[in-house]
Amino acid sequence: FLFVVKRFHVEQVTTTTLKLQQLFKMTTSLVAIGCYTQELGFVHGKGKGISIVSVNHETGEMKVVKENVTTHPNPTYLAAKGSTLYSVHEMYEEDSVIVVYHMDKDGNLEEKGSCTTRGFAGCYLEFAEDDFILCPNYSAAGKKGSVLSYKLLEDTGLKIISHLEMPGEAALVDEGRQDTSHAHQAVRDPSGRFCYVPDLGTDSVVQYTFDSVTGSLSEISIAKTPPGSGPRHMVFHPTLPYCYVLGELQNNIVQFSFDHESGKLTPGRVVSSVPPEVEVGKSFGAAIRMSTNGKTLYCSNRGHDSIGSFSVDSETGELSLQEHHATGGHIPRDFILHRNLAIVCNQDSSELVSFFVSETGALSHTGHKLATGSPATVCLLPN
Repeated sequence: FLFVVKRFHVEQVTTTTLKLQQLFKMTTSLVAIGCYTQELGFVHGKGKGISIVSVNHETGEMKVVKENVTTHPNPTYLAAKGSTLYSVHEMYEEDSVIVVYHMDKDGNLEEKGSCTTRGFAGCYLEFAEDDFILCPNYSAAGKKGSVLSYKLLEDTGLKIISHLEMPGEAALVDEGRQDTSHAHQAVRDPSGRFCYVPDLGTDSVVQYTFDSVTGSLSEISIAKTPPGSGPRHMVFHPTLPYCYVLGELQNNIVQFSFDHESGKLTPGRVVSSVPPEVEVGKSFGAAIRMSTNGKTLYCSNRGHDSIGSFSVDSETGELSLQEHHATGGHIPRDFILHRNLAIVCNQDSSELVSFFVSETGALSHTGHKLATGSPATVCLLPN
């Protein structure tokens, strides 16, 4: 009888523990924050590397779980798969690198391998299928931008499959920023057959085919944005045949029609990402995101220091401004949407800030901020 009671007690405790763990996962998420660590002229890097942060979805409160000092400087874009974290380190005096980290349950990162990007200022990461990852080089010092695909190796590293220099001539509308090609993102369409690279320097979006077996990229066409736009990031609608390209330099969002068969992009309506009184050169577009239901599009505006939200027409995909919500800090570089929250990186005020996202897509401050040095990117970690 005593054995039965003890066994019942153990099973009850185990069941309670599992329920608490499940509840924790429902109310809490983990994110990784990559920070600028160097003085680079356009940023006074105050970070130490990559921090693991917990986020409470009931309150919006954020807490540092672990701050990891990285060997390589400026981990400015991250991508996570299981317990592996990939980080591209933005460097200008030598080629950037992608570093592969193993993350343990306490948030400690152990470097397992790395691979060059063969260019300056690697600036984005996106997984392609289960076995590949894509990375563009913004580049600098007169060098052209480029895009790479890598094979993810089972042990610790990466193998370069494709390395393609960006095509096209410098737009030169903004001579200081459009002196040559500057790739800023590599993103696949919903089918996964095509890869698109916004090129800030040539006012274009370059389309590639992506071979899901070999991981290779092949250029097939170029779509143009309005002169001087400086396309930086783009996002596809989850169900409609449209995508949206954010222009960093002229603060515009270009809606493109997307042909599912050929992948061709056709430019359409253009809207401003900032209020009309904001002058060109006073604010710069950064990140663009779409809600999972496809009803709201968001973008971050550095200088105006806001998140713009736009309702998306369910048939035409056209954007209508909802609001510009102040981020409460300076230079909101990156942000993510997850469940009922938006997490924003205010780069120059060295803080994260959280917002509640309503069912209508409206943002409201949670009242919580978290100090962290020069945050450049935020990445959701698998629970």
